[in-house]
Amino acid sequence: MQRFLLILTGILAGLILYGEDWHDYPELPVAPEPVNLVRNGGFENGGDGWQLGSGFAVDSYGRGGGNGLRYERRDPADYQVATQELTGLRPNIQYTLQGAVQIAPANAEASIYVEAYRKSDGKYDHGFYVSTKALADWNPLEIGFDTPADAGAYHWRVGMYLAREQTGSLLFDEISVTETRPEWSVAQLFPMLERIDTSAGELELASSVLGEFRYPQKSPPVWRVAAEVLADGRVEAEALAPVAAERLRLAFPGLVPGEKTLRVTLLDTANRYRVASAELPLRVRENSTAGVTIDEYGRTLVDGKPFLPLGLYLNYPMKSELARLKNSPFNVIMPYASVRMRPDGGGELAAANLNDICAVLDWWHEAGFKVIFSLKDLYPATVLAAPYLPWADCTDDNEAVTLLVQGLKGHPAILAWYICDEMSVRHKDRLLDRRRLVNSLDPEHPTWAVFMETNIIAPTRGGYDILGVDPYPIRSGSSDNMRTIVDFMVRSRERMRFHGDRLAMWTVPQIFGYQAYGRPEGRVPSADEMIAMTLLEAIFGAKGFVFYADMDIGKGGVGFDEHWARVLRLGEVMKELEPFLLSIEAEPEFKLEVLSGEVYARAFRDGERIRLLLTGVGPGTAKAIIRIDAELTSRHGSTRQAAPGVYEFTGENICFDILGN
Repeated sequence: MQRFLLILTGILAGLILYGEDWHDYPELPVAPEPVNLVRNGGFENGGDGWQLGSGFAVDSYGRGGGNGLRYERRDPADYQVATQELTGLRPNIQYTLQGAVQIAPANAEASIYVEAYRKSDGKYDHGFYVSTKALADWNPLEIGFDTPADAGAYHWRVGMYLAREQTGSLLFDEISVTETRPEWSVAQLFPMLERIDTSAGELELASSVLGEFRYPQKSPPVWRVAAEVLADGRVEAEALAPVAAERLRLAFPGLVPGEKTLRVTLLDTANRYRVASAELPLRVRENSTAGVTIDEYGRTLVDGKPFLPLGLYLNYPMKSELARLKNSPFNVIMPYASVRMRPDGGGELAAANLNDICAVLDWWHEAGFKVIFSLKDLYPATVLAAPYLPWADCTDDNEAVTLLVQGLKGHPAILAWYICDEMSVRHKDRLLDRRRLVNSLDPEHPTWAVFMETNIIAPTRGGYDILGVDPYPIRSGSSDNMRTIVDFMVRSRERMRFHGDRLAMWTVPQIFGYQAYGRPEGRVPSADEMIAMTLLEAIFGAKGFVFYADMDIGKGGVGFDEHWARVLRLGEVMKELEPFLLSIEAEPEFKLEVLSGEVYARAFRDGERIRLLLTGVGPGTAKAIIRIDAELTSRHGSTRQAAPGVYEFTGENICFDILGN
């Protein structure tokens, strides 16, 4: 057995021999069942504990024939809720809200939620919501949420409702809020595709304890991870690493190429317990630049060359779209109907085949585009309401995925595999299995998953190579800030950063208006708002942008030509920034002094050229002073030079500027 040296988190901070005797540590005792903080969540005691608005009634409506809560609304203006004050929530703990609902008629939307109201003034502060429109017999609802450090500063409330302006009847049952069963979330962050090379053999893992493991503790836990590389069941190499800021780095140089397993064990060395364990696939391979991967700077590499994805979501990649896009700044498409692609534009799944798909991929490759191929609809009906199954006579989802990936992985148009579109956290094991299946079939192209909730990022961290998030700030005519993007990007960096502060992330910026989805209060973002949202994500570290969605252009009160002109301007701005976002040169130093509002900035260098990105989050006036040792000019007119090397940025609501030389 070889003994290897450790690389401490973030820097080569020291050399520590594997040798601490942890094998004799006991495993944790079995955890007790979590306590439901909702009183009478199954309505066995009628309405006891609940404040029921008009239209709510408890009777034998429940799941399995017991009691349940019924709600009926005939007047769409008569909005009512059922609520209960929630006590016992502890700070910095992950909880799970669950319930079950039946809906009638179609298109009614039922929700359960937990909301926080400030004790200081009684006003609403934030909430966690999960909804469904499905018509199954009983629909399970589930969402995880984290309480803040100052959880005691809020009154908490759990509740249920039918969406505003709707009519229909709902049945609710089995409402619960429980501490999430403790879980150790461990995943390889770098290199991508759960692989390492044979020379340095370095890898970086994320390690997070979700929830709270309860066991006898004489002192605060000291986390370390024991790692063993297994080949054919034999321990080939081992190491022991401390966990710092939820990260650890290991080195296993000189491993023999092949498919192996990385067995990891979370240790509390202060209290001498084996807290949790997991096994991760590990592909050891010779150094290679072939295929697509993410490098140590967060950049996409295609056959070893840096590439900035500037993409668009499509439905069907028709030739008419190709004619419009081929001379645009965009270089990637993500067709939702990837498995339906045919030269005639798509159609029934049974008629789609690999030859048809390859013919369409050929069009786009010849025009210089890469394709993110969507597998996101190839899950069983228990995961998706309307899966694209059967496909090509494949009734099993894994069989269909295997046929597609094996048949298409060699096509030069393929950039990545899209395996998740806003999946629920309760299906995280499905996502993990899907990522590993695709990686095993095609170790040359990464998987990409997109989420609309930040709480799912950590539990699903092993379920994708590249993270995607889709915070959409422009929800109505009065939308005037992009705070949601800041929240998403901060949480994403906490969970997914590697090599200090880098991200394997392609974001999904908003270019659509919510009118396209039946919400009359929505509006299409202006070109300036589109640019500001995308620049904010770039400032936080995103290195790819796939805009949602080309198929919505021309919908929502703005004509097609005007809407497309806004998107084109956005693409042109991002294309001009491409060499800067891909640069690995030291970023120019500057000082940012925010005078009002919320302002973020980041500077990039490409040789002698500099670009300084500025964004105001909104709402209201944003004003900041920037000091930088460079002579720059404003590209958008929102910044003036106050003195040599001193610049004053001013904007309203969602705003931006780009300074350059």
